[in-house]
Amino acid sequence: MKQYDALLDAYEKQLGIRGIGASTILNRRREIERFGLWIKRKKPRPNLSNISAELILEYLKERSAFKARTTIQSKFSDLRCFFEYLVQENVWKKNPLRWIPGPKIILNSHIPKSLKPSEVELLFQQCFQVKEILFQYEMPVIFLTLYSLGLRRGELVNLNFNDWDQREKTLRVRVSKNGRERFMPIPESLERAIEAYLPIRQNVLIKRNVTDEQALFIDGQGKRISGVNVSRRLFGCAKRAGLSKFNVHQLRHTCATNLFAKGVPLPEVKMVLGHASISTTQRYTHVAGPERWQAIQKHPLNNYLSQQGESPCPR
Repeated sequence: MKQYDALLDAYEKQLGIRGIGASTILNRRREIERFGLWIKRKKPRPNLSNISAELILEYLKERSAFKARTTIQSKFSDLRCFFEYLVQENVWKKNPLRWIPGPKIILNSHIPKSLKPSEVELLFQQCFQVKEILFQYEMPVIFLTLYSLGLRRGELVNLNFNDWDQREKTLRVRVSKNGRERFMPIPESLERAIEAYLPIRQNVLIKRNVTDEQALFIDGQGKRISGVNVSRRLFGCAKRAGLSKFNVHQLRHTCATNLFAKGVPLPEVKMVLGHASISTTQRYTHVAGPERWQAIQKHPLNNYLSQQGESPCPR
């Protein structure tokens, strides 16, 4: 099974070239390594070329115990993608999981929780209330980038200084979950925040004698800020704002929800969020935006009530 480990290393490099986020690659590798260890414990140990569909399904059955459907689907997808790579490398003739459906996920079964306008305001205010000068300027930019553009945390930390186009007022999002690049127009509030932050960033780099850092967002040492650092600091801001249940991804949900509430069409919201499939964006259509209010006003019941001159419900 040494071949398995070598193939996994090569597969990981391919994911990096495709622009898949570092955290996504790490999670995929962990699942594929777990499967490899499970195979190695089997007696007699099968050769890589002799791993059957029955053996794979046995593993998935064990891994699925007491797991949510979304978790099972994630593990299923990780293995299916790696097995497809094995077919490309002529290690396998066919992918046993290619035509086996995973657990059915109903995207609309869970409506992502968004922040209320008052909560957004409180959280934004707390982003300024930090001790370090660098983060007094950087945290508001991070908050506005996540909230106004709907970026994923991984997309945010991978932004480079050169991705900011001051003349065009755009940010280039190079590293996304689906490996696609997109250019995001910047609202005026975020533009001002970025321009105020950049001189502070430069001062930190000079102080730390860092000359080769390309990251737009840095830590106190002048290195690219980590996703964990971003989450930790935003959690601190949320705690001071009195938000007991907060996660960074809520800012992305809130961005999508607010766009729909303002009547932005579904395809445009899809482009902003960088979704590969419009079905993913449809999770946010629970919002009763202007178009939906206009539609319900055309219901025949409204004409009936106006003719009757009274409401069927007692007051």
